[in-house]
Amino acid sequence: MAKEIKHMLKREDLVLLYNHIKFGDGKGKLDVEDPGDESAARLVAAGFVDGLYFLTDEGHNAIKQIDKKMQPLKAGIPFEERKPKRRIEGLEGPWVTGTLKSKPYLSDGCLFLLGNAKKIFAKKELGKAAVNVGTGDVRQAISRTILPVLTSKKVKRVLVNPALFVVPRFGGIEIVWAIAKEKRMSIALQAKYVDLIRLLYPSATFHAVKNDPEGPLTIRVTNKGFGGNIGAIMPVRPAPEVIRP
Repeated sequence: MAKEIKHMLKREDLVLLYNHIKFGDGKGKLDVEDPGDESAARLVAAGFVDGLYFLTDEGHNAIKQIDKKMQPLKAGIPFEERKPKRRIEGLEGPWVTGTLKSKPYLSDGCLFLLGNAKKIFAKKELGKAAVNVGTGDVRQAISRTILPVLTSKKVKRVLVNPALFVVPRFGGIEIVWAIAKEKRMSIALQAKYVDLIRLLYPSATFHAVKNDPEGPLTIRVTNKGFGGNIGAIMPVRPAPEVIRP
């Protein structure tokens, strides 16, 4: 029965267990405000915490196992050695669509891509995503902020390559560090967006504003979009608490 209960645990249960104990008040107790918390109830049933939500020996062992797996991810692994996921997660939206100089686009505020939303999300790896037509304000904001990024020839940009995959905290955001060739600039990008771009455009390259690690990166694919620019991606700001490569 105990094994069956453990199989019922969800990822968010382990995230709750690990982060509350590792980053909590140091007393080895889950901070559970809601008595009906389902994650906490499953952890009690699995024997990882007792009825008062204090960590048990089995809970300690579970945290050690998670820690062991997390250390290489916190330190970072070369991007090319990263095991690709079978399915890209975290793309629920809200996505909005519109047109920019007669070209269809979709955006969630962090990523902007030219292309037909239905075709993009028709891929099995992406699943279903809620897509809404952008309001007039959204369309104006997109046109005002994104169009210059994609079409300006005055801004100097440098090629940055995905180099290091990092998970700063269990259950938290997954990061890909993109590094300029001269290694004078490294930029943190959300891994899910890098995965999406690689899936849609395997030959895509990323280009950052020179000497500006917080500016939007352009996504380039030869002979597509505006002079090769098919999208833009915002870096993670402020950068997560990880050691820069």
